[in-house]
Amino acid sequence: MGQSIEITSSMIKFFQNNVLSVTDLTRSNKLSEILESFSNRKSEDIYLVQNTRNRSAMGAIIDVELLEELLAIRESIAGAVDEAVERSAADRVESFQAKYPISNVLFDMGIEDIDVDEIKKLSDELEI
Repeated sequence: MGQSIEITSSMIKFFQNNVLSVTDLTRSNKLSEILESFSNRKSEDIYLVQNTRNRSAMGAIIDVELLEELLAIRESIAGAVDEAVERSAADRVESFQAKYPISNVLFDMGIEDIDVDEIKKLSDELEI
């Protein structure tokens, strides 16, 4: 079948208590019980709901406060990654040492007539 996964007793307990079918929710008071368990306190419980006819049709029910916390963590991580990438790029630009003077590169490319004013104008319009 594929890679085997070690099954623990806590995994079995989670599947027994927290994995539900659409039928479980519609034919019982389970959804009301879950929502009630989220009231007046932040709950760390997560419930998975799946369609028995289509196993890939799956969603989660979690406390809104927990969802907000998870989204804030994701935003913080994304911000930290963005900052690290920007810092790395700035460090590279700062430490960049050209191997060849630009005049030599342009000459080797056969560019002899350069409009410096046009280059300055274009560089002012360029956003980095």
